[in-house]
Formats: sequence, structure tokens, C-alpha cells
Amino acid sequence: GGGSQAVIAGTVNTQAIAIEVLDSGGSSSRPLVVNDSTVSVATDLSVTGSAQVTQNLRRTITTVTPSSGVSTIDLTANDNFVVNLTNESSSLVMTIASENVGQSGVIILKNPSSVGSFSMAALPSNMLTPAGASVNFTTSANDTSIISYVVISSTQALVNYVGDFS
Repeated sequence: GGGSQAVIAGTVNTQAIAIEVLDSGGSSSRPLVVNDSTVSVATDLSVTGSAQVTQNLRRTITTVTPSSGVSTIDLTANDNFVVNLTNESSSLVMTIASENVGQSGVIILKNPSSVGSFSMAALPSNMLTPAGASVNFTTSANDTSIISYVVISSTQALVNYVGDFS
């Protein structure tokens, strides 16, 4: 429907199958490629039913670079993030979209090696902590902390902070 058609091309000698999608203008993309035992998906993948993973699920970590001390965690970019904090007053901002509901992951906070001017602001109101407690961020040089989260609505994530990994 919608003027699109799918062309399935298979090559027996290389054991590869590619699904090419043509839009109404004739432009094509290859969102799904099966080659030997590897499946590559170049777009979002929706699964109806369950998905079974018999080995590890490899995840990537997106690096967030602070701008004037503000580190924006955009949940549409990934599930897991690392923030290399800078020696200044620092804060986190979490951007949540409706498509993020049910998403979970971690935010790794790495303190700077020099902490003379380093401090952390309170979490934003869309990051809810147990009992509404304020987070007592560790501010020692080179410390690593994590914030785990699960998104419960398009406006809220439940979070838990664990600090001072060494």
C-alpha cells in the first residue's frame, strides 16, 4: 500500500538475501540484509511476539558532551550514555519522547580529574528518585557513578543513583 513495493533478491551462491524497499519515486533503500548467519537492519525493527537472544545482546554507549555544564541525555539517541563531566557547575537534562516509554538503561557519570569548581545540580523534575530523595552526588576527582533508569511515561523516568565506583 501507499505506492511502495518490496523487491526481494536472493543469491544462492553467496547465501545472501537483501530486502530492498522502493518508495513511490523509485528511490530504494536496503533496510534488511541477511548474509550467512548475520542479519543487519538499517532502520527501526518492530517485533510482534517475543524475541529470543541465545547469546549476549551487544549494546552501544553514546558519549554526551556537556555544553556550558549542561549534559543533555536524549533518550531517542540510545539506551546507555556516558557523560565526561567538566570542572564547573554541572547539570543533567533528560529528553523523553513517547517512543521511549518502557525503555531502560544507564547513564555513566565520570567526574573530571580536577574538581576545584565542580558541583552537580539536582536532577530535573522528570527524573524521579525513590521517595523523592535528592541525590548526593560524589564530587571527588576521577570518580565514576551511574544512574539507572526506566521510562514510565513520556514525561517521567524512574531513576536510581549509585556513586563512587573505584
